Amino acid sequence: MKKFLAVLLILTMLLSLILTGCSTNGNDGDTQEVYPMKIAHVLAVTDDVHLGFLELEKMLEERSDGRIQVEIYPNASLSSGDEESAELVNSDSIQMACIGCFSLANLNKKLGEFSVLDLPFMFKNDEEYYAFVDSEYGKAMLNDVLEATGNTWAATTYIRSWHSLTSTKVPIYTPADLKGKTTLCQSPVVFKNIVESWGGNVATVAFSEAYTAMQQGAIDAHLRPINLSISQRFYEVQKYATLINQGAMVNTTLVSDSWFQALPEDLQGIFMDCLTDYEQIMRDFGTTRQAESIQQMADKGVTIIELSDEQRQLWMDASSGVSAKMADTIGQDVIDATKDILTKYREE
Repeated sequence: MKKFLAVLLILTMLLSLILTGCSTNGNDGDTQEVYPMKIAHVLAVTDDVHLGFLELEKMLEERSDGRIQVEIYPNASLSSGDEESAELVNSDSIQMACIGCFSLANLNKKLGEFSVLDLPFMFKNDEEYYAFVDSEYGKAMLNDVLEATGNTWAATTYIRSWHSLTSTKVPIYTPADLKGKTTLCQSPVVFKNIVESWGGNVATVAFSEAYTAMQQGAIDAHLRPINLSISQRFYEVQKYATLINQGAMVNTTLVSDSWFQALPEDLQGIFMDCLTDYEQIMRDFGTTRQAESIQQMADKGVTIIELSDEQRQLWMDASSGVSAKMADTIGQDVIDATKDILTKYREE
């Protein structure tokens, strides 16, 4: 009896090994291999960026039959800001990150051209941004990211929301109201030039410390996409929001090229299809979230200030010299090409 059980056990083990060896992906006969994918961002789990990554995670895992396994790290748990996130992607420490296109200008001098997206009042609406980034010229700019970084490519572009100028103590209607006030903005020099052209003093506070700085009165005003005031709860410490709309925050999704190239051909195709669908999801988010964010701010007790045409012209006139100041960083040829693309789009 013992001999029979021993033989049965051996046969069971052999059968298990045979079945394990026969496990394939159904495409090329290779054994199932899982490809881990880490995604990091600095925002809250209530933010559109995180919600969008959850949709991407679902698509990738379902369409790859679990061969791509996604882990998402929100709330700056792996990186403190865009530049660090980009470095982690470039070293393949993580495989994907979401950053503002404006941060690309901080990664490499060759990518200073991306500050054209943030020139004040260059673009009038979402459609104009997409007409540019989806043009052959815009796509060529995105291709420059891999050449400049060595292992990072910009996979998608989408608008987060348009900028508002929030303030703590007094409402802001004209550049004269901002004069001398400590104003936080994003790090690239284009935003510093914009704020200074309006008379504000640029604050040097990390984004992770912005809430506390506002709460303690170290910051008077804040130039940021309006939806961040909701997800980061800035509405609790800043009670006025001027819909300045001098530009929109355009995000890009960075991908590790070495990780992508290591994927089997079929998974590369699945990954690219998922990115296409994800980009559209994020663009749809941006379209709906702008109005929703304004309403949510109002519901939270924030005074929303919509500028008259005369007031808006004052902001436009004050910042009219920023483009010339940025010509060396961006390239005058890039500025001219952008204007040409927008002019043709408006004439269609």
